[in-house]
This record gives sequence, structure tokens and C-alpha cells, in this order.
Amino acid sequence: MVNRTLEWHRIVNAKPSPDTIDRRTAAITDLVKAYDEATDWEVILQSVAGVVAGFEKNHSQDSSAVGLVFRSLQGKDSTVPQDLTDNALELRAAAATALGEIISRSPDKYPDSTALLVAITFQTGLGIRPRPKERHLKAMLDELDQASRSTLQRAQKMIRQRTPSGKKILSIDENAAADPAAAIKNLTKAAKEMASEFANQSSLDREELDILWWLFSGASTTSGLSVNDLAAGKAALVVGAEIANMCLLPPPNNANAFVRRGISLTKNPDAKRSLEKIIAETDSATWALFDAEADGSLGEDYPAICTLSWVCAKLKSSAVTTGWLPEFSAKTGLDASQSFDAFAVAEQAFKERIAQRLYSSMNGG
Repeated sequence: MVNRTLEWHRIVNAKPSPDTIDRRTAAITDLVKAYDEATDWEVILQSVAGVVAGFEKNHSQDSSAVGLVFRSLQGKDSTVPQDLTDNALELRAAAATALGEIISRSPDKYPDSTALLVAITFQTGLGIRPRPKERHLKAMLDELDQASRSTLQRAQKMIRQRTPSGKKILSIDENAAADPAAAIKNLTKAAKEMASEFANQSSLDREELDILWWLFSGASTTSGLSVNDLAAGKAALVVGAEIANMCLLPPPNNANAFVRRGISLTKNPDAKRSLEKIIAETDSATWALFDAEADGSLGEDYPAICTLSWVCAKLKSSAVTTGWLPEFSAKTGLDASQSFDAFAVAEQAFKERIAQRLYSSMNGG
């Protein structure tokens, strides 16, 4: 979204000069390239966390994300100060524009792995987080949220395209080839393609059936109890996580409807309660649903992105549901006294498990 440089830079300066925008556009182009060339996900995920919650939250002056954005900016404008405390909004605007460009490019193709991870972590980090009141900042985050949703919709649509199985193998005439060996080779190749098509369509069918049977039974596979018998807090996390675990990646467009249908089975899902009270209704079996995945945990390492996962990891290590509030607020920038209904919490739990699974698959998990 380099074309949004002017509008998104307004979070820093409501009336930037044309020269400033030219310099920022050039710097953001360099930043996109730097993100593409990153050798691990840390700098990208740190940047996502900085965009959704602010770089002033849990980012040190010497963090890899802060250093990367500053180098890109100063490479085109030596007057940019390198003090994080004074320049957090400058970093936020630049990182948002560069990451927005990554998720929005090549709109006719399947998104690359970086675009997918950025899109799902933007969706997760922005999930239950209240939007800021500042007009330009809110507009920027809203646009990023929509761009992320569009990228994930494009990806899920492509992997769920139904193709007629066996079309190529039926078109082969084993007697038409002058070379029998070539005919057998073509037939073998077509048969393998047909088997792959069958396997893919079987996975799609299984995804739908697993979720529909889960909704039909109304019972948690974690506890074996009916969702209606679970406290709303536990039900919200269980429903979101269990449905997420049944989805292919990225999940289908109607996944939120599945989650909302699942949580509607519990008692008083519309009642709003503080996140503190919701978490108090969970237990160790619930926390285990958000265990660390292979090669690191999004929740433990990036609490601004996966807030519920961070709480679950914290509670699992302490084995109690108290004492986490001060650290939660400091690490996530959220107030645990904010009120949410069970639908919102279940949808957030769903997004976090999807993000964890995608991150794990990219790290060999």
C-alpha cells in the first residue's frame, strides 16, 4: 500500500510536504524489500505488533524491527530522529504502509507465506483491541484490517476451488501414441494428478463434515461436555480453538459463522463481562488448547498479537487464574477490565489458534 503513504503518514503529520511524502515513499519501498529479505519471522512479527499496539509498547530502541524501520527511513531522510520515544508514530506509519503493501500486492495470485502470516496476525492483533480515537490512526488500522481480510479470503477461495477429478486421465487414448512407453508415462502422470485431486477434495469434504458434526453434537472434544454445560468464559475459548483446529489453512470465509453458531449453544452468550472474569472461568484443559507450537509461541513471544494465548501461557506456568493483570496490561496495551461478550472472545480465540497453526506450519511444525 505504498499508494497510501500520504494518507497514512497523516498519523504523524496532518499536512506533510510533498518532499516528505516522496522521501517516505522511497523509504517504504526499501522497507518492503527488507521485509522480503528477512531471514526469520521475528522482525516481521515485531513490526505487526508495533503497528497494532504501537511501537512504544514492548519495543526497545535496539529491537530488530525498530532498527530495520529506522534504517529504511534514515536512508532516505537523514533528519529523521532515531529516538523511539519521540518517533513511535513515524515507525508505525512506515511499518503499516510497508506491511500493507506486502499483503495487497499480486491480487490475482495466491498470497506468499509472508503475506499470509502478516494478514492473519493483523486480523488477530486487531481482533478485540479497541480502535484508537485519533481519526487518521483509526482509518489506517481499519484499512489494514480490511486488506488482511481480503487477502485471506483470496487465499481460502483458491485452495477450496472444486476441480473435476480425472478429467485429464479420461482424455488419454492409450492406443493413440506411436510410442507405448510415452502413453504409459502420460497415463501415470495423469493418474497421480487425479489422486492428488481426490485427496484435496477429500480434505475439503472432511473439513466441512467435521465442523458440521461438531456443531450438531454441541459437545466439546476437549472436555466431552456439552457447550451448554460450560461456563461462558471456558466455552468461548474452547469453541474458538476447537473449530479452528478443524479448519484447513487459511480458514473458510464462513468460519466466523461457525464460531458464532457454536458459542450460541452456551448460556447467555450476549452478556458482556470483563476479560478478567471470562478468564477466571477457564481451567488448565482450556489453557492447553493454546500451548506453544513448534519453534516458538506467538502468544508468549508476541502478546500484543495473541492476547488470549499469552494469558493461557501465563496461567499454565503459574497454575492459577490470578496475578496476571498488571503484566497483561503492560505487555498487550489492553485493559483486562474491558467488557466483551462470549461471541467476541470466541472469535478472538479462533483467530489466535489459526495464527498459531499457520506460524507453526511455517516453522516446520
